[in-house]
Amino acid sequence: MSHRCSQMSALLLLLLVSSWTIVDQSLASSYRQGQLGYWLQHNASNKLHARQHQRDQLDNDDTQAQARSGARALSQAQMMRMPIVKDQSVRSNLLTENDMIVMNTGEALKQRYMHYAGLESNQSEARSASDAPMKAAGVAPEPLTNYMDAQYYGVIGLGTPEQKFKVIFDTGSSNLWVPSKKCHSIACWVHSTYKSAHSSTYKNDGRPLEITYGSGSMKGFLSTDKLTVAGVTVNDQTFGEATVLPGLVFAMAKFDGILGMGFQKISVDNVVTPFQDMVDQKLVGAPVFSFYLNRDQTKSPGGEVIFGGVDEAHFEGDITYTPVTHETYWQFKMDGVKLVGGGNSKLMANGIEGQTVASACDNGCQAIADTGTSLIAGPSEDVKKLNENLGAISMPGGEWVLPSCDLSLLPDMVFTISGKEFTLKPEQYILKVSAVGRTVCLSGLFGMDLQVGKLWILGDVFIGPYYTVFDLGQKRLGFAHTKD
Repeated sequence: MSHRCSQMSALLLLLLVSSWTIVDQSLASSYRQGQLGYWLQHNASNKLHARQHQRDQLDNDDTQAQARSGARALSQAQMMRMPIVKDQSVRSNLLTENDMIVMNTGEALKQRYMHYAGLESNQSEARSASDAPMKAAGVAPEPLTNYMDAQYYGVIGLGTPEQKFKVIFDTGSSNLWVPSKKCHSIACWVHSTYKSAHSSTYKNDGRPLEITYGSGSMKGFLSTDKLTVAGVTVNDQTFGEATVLPGLVFAMAKFDGILGMGFQKISVDNVVTPFQDMVDQKLVGAPVFSFYLNRDQTKSPGGEVIFGGVDEAHFEGDITYTPVTHETYWQFKMDGVKLVGGGNSKLMANGIEGQTVASACDNGCQAIADTGTSLIAGPSEDVKKLNENLGAISMPGGEWVLPSCDLSLLPDMVFTISGKEFTLKPEQYILKVSAVGRTVCLSGLFGMDLQVGKLWILGDVFIGPYYTVFDLGQKRLGFAHTKD
């Protein structure tokens, strides 16, 4: 009996270590006080407006083909490439900290998206009024989640001469920050720090900056200097110098800071985003950037960010575009999610392979493409239904574990966007986690509930198989099959 209990304890420990997200419990209640925003209003006029906007954006196949052709026609001089490195999880090196508790990933993502997400509504004025004091002080909640599952980072430069930093390119946030020489947190001792006194192009700003993460607040102040990204120089980029970094999470991370690539509307203190500055300074051939993420852990580099267009070498077939429904996060309308039956008779509908086993988001729902999230999040009830049809078992921490790692028994997972199906094979949405002498297979789906509606987060599990285009100019997202 003791041996069996020991095995079970090891399994639970493995599941917690493999997917935990640190969250300060005291922050949870304050975030929930009227901060959820207004991203999904179920009234007829908004639905009609969103659908009409989508029809206008994607009027016909010819228009889409012309736009795609134009993006591909950009010369290499107009596109900049940023190789990104993928690093393994640091979560296996951390389990507890005195000032933190372990909560499930869904709770942390809920914190991340309860601000600014969604369609405009009559709640916006009230919400803006409640946020005004925070924004005036340079404060906004922007929880850090899932960076530690698989860190995709690249190198940028700040100042003259150039000071180099490793940063996460995160489409789920909109501020650039790096550790400051004036920082005395443990994390700053082991990372590169920005030294304003060493830069001839430094300009003082001085406004306070505070960004709340799940495990505490990153505090600092704003400065302005020359930014170098992918060989391109951005003049007078305002960024954050972090003087306080919370806990050990940042200390163990391989990256130094974060470069946000969301819309300016969610930028703390309304600081112009680095990519918007690139566009304004005419440094890119088109107001477009795109992500290629290499999910093969044995290959290098870990991926590439393309500034100014798309790279045909990384994808095949057509790009399917869908309009952004709200200019905060990279948010869009998704038509549905389903499991299509595989070889296991338990998972086949009416015994016919290829039939739909289970579905969610049947009437359409809102989704966000987020390079700063590793997995795929969805409403808890939908995720429960899909995971149970995979034969997965729910664990206390919110994870879903499969009783077997025989992936040949599992169905495909299909996401429908702008009428096109995007399929994930079992090996793409199932994660194999090895620790304490065991290998466990976890579902890449986990539950996340918001008070005002259903929201899906498509993280790296989806973006890896599908080359993703972020078109700032035409306010749309594009997806194409990544080349093997």
